[in-house]
Amino acid sequence: MYRQLPDTIKAEITMSLNRQIISENDWRNLAKEFGYASAIEALKAKQNPAEELLNDWQTRKEATITNLHEALTKMHRDDLASVIERSPHWTSRADSSVEAKSTLTVTQQERATVTQPASALFEHYGVRVPQPTSFPPTRVFPEPSRPTYAVCPLVIGYATSDGPGHQRATGSSTLFRGPLNVVVDTGSPWDRDQILESLARFGVSCDSVHYVVATHSHSDHVGNLNLFQNAVIILSYDVAARNSYRTYRFNDGVPYTIDNWIQVIFTPGHSHQDLSVVVKDTEYGTVVAAGDLFECEDDLALPRLWHDFAEDKTLQELHRGKVLTMADAIIPGHGRMFFVPKHFRR
Repeated sequence: MYRQLPDTIKAEITMSLNRQIISENDWRNLAKEFGYASAIEALKAKQNPAEELLNDWQTRKEATITNLHEALTKMHRDDLASVIERSPHWTSRADSSVEAKSTLTVTQQERATVTQPASALFEHYGVRVPQPTSFPPTRVFPEPSRPTYAVCPLVIGYATSDGPGHQRATGSSTLFRGPLNVVVDTGSPWDRDQILESLARFGVSCDSVHYVVATHSHSDHVGNLNLFQNAVIILSYDVAARNSYRTYRFNDGVPYTIDNWIQVIFTPGHSHQDLSVVVKDTEYGTVVAAGDLFECEDDLALPRLWHDFAEDKTLQELHRGKVLTMADAIIPGHGRMFFVPKHFRR
C-alpha cells in the first residue's frame, strides 16, 4: 500500500509534483488520473497540494504502490516512477502476480512441514492442507538492521535557463537524520517556508539540528543558515558555533569527521572552497551530498552543464571522479538524488 512507502520517498515525490509544469504534468495530472479532477481548484489553495492529494488517496483500497507507479508511468513521469522503484516495498505487478500464484501452490514436501499459521493462510485462500501430527520448531529470523542515517530531502534543487545570462534556480537542501541531525545546504532565502515545512514532516525542528554544512557560499545554498541557531555551521574553512569560529584547513586533504558515518571532504572546482558531505550506512548505501560539484544527473553525459559554472574545470573534474568512485548515490546541487552508474565505480 502507498502508506508503506518511506517518508523520504513520499517527500521526494510530492516535492517534485508540487513544482508546476506548463503542461500540467504535475500533481494536477495525477489528480485527474486518480479521479480528483473536481478537487483541483480546492487543492490549488493548499500549501502542499500533492501531499494533500496523496494523503486522501491513501485511504482508498486501490491506493497501492503499484497503482501509483502505473499512474506516474502513464504520465511519462519516469523520474518519479524510478523513485518508487528504490523503495524496499516495490514489486512490479508481474512480480506480485507470480508471488500470489506461488502462495497457492503447495508441494508434497511443503504439506509435510507446514506450520499452523501457514495452514490457516492456505485455508483462507481455499487450499486444503492436511494437518501434520507434529510441528517443527518455530524459526525466528532477526529483523533486518535499519540504516544509521535516513536521507530526507528538504528542497530538491533545479536550474532552468531564462535566456542568455539569466536562470531560474535554487539549490538542493538535505537533512540526514540519525544519531545526529545534519543539514547540507539551506537553499535560497525564498525557500524558507519549504525548509520549515519539510523539517516538520520529518519530525525535526531547527533547534534540534546539530550540524549545518554549506557546500559553498553561493546564495542559493546558504540562504537560510540563520534558521539553525543551535547548530555547528561548517562553511569554507570555518567551523562556527554561535560567535566562536575555528579554522579547519580542508585543503590539507584531511576530512572533517562529524561522527563514525559522516565526513566533510574538500572538493573544489565549482568554486575554490567547495565541500562535499559523505554519509555512510543510509538506505541507499554511501550517499554524497556534493553541492554544485554535480549540477544534476544529466551532467554526467553533458559536461557543458557544469563547465559553464566551474571556476576551475581541471580541479572540478578531478574531484568529480573521486566522488563517483566512492558514492552509491549523489545529491547534486540542482537536481534529485541519482545512483552512480556502475561503470564509474571501481
